[in-house]
Amino acid sequence: MWNAGTLLPENGRSAVRQPFVKNALSAGERKDRMGQTVDRMKYRIRLAPDEVNRFVIAATRCDFDVDIAYNSFVVDAKSILGVLGLDFKRPLTVVCHGFNGDFDAYLKNISFDA
Repeated sequence: MWNAGTLLPENGRSAVRQPFVKNALSAGERKDRMGQTVDRMKYRIRLAPDEVNRFVIAATRCDFDVDIAYNSFVVDAKSILGVLGLDFKRPLTVVCHGFNGDFDAYLKNISFDA
């Protein structure tokens, strides 16, 4: 119980909040809407500025998050302005937080790690 006069517990010690800890998952896993574990898929690709529109349209068809990054700069792959802001001279990393067969086939087609 709390002592309303001092806002301290009755034992006189200050209340220390414990940090919120999410369920621990391994580095490449996360849970989907149904609570099932989903692996994140990573692809290394090169994009030309004229291919961005096709890439963003393909990413928009996914019902999960898709990120595209180089170094520590990460943007939402469904944002055409975000993707156009990337450096196309460097290899890009696409991280899918779910699975879509059509998008997976598209990424494998433009990936240079295949």
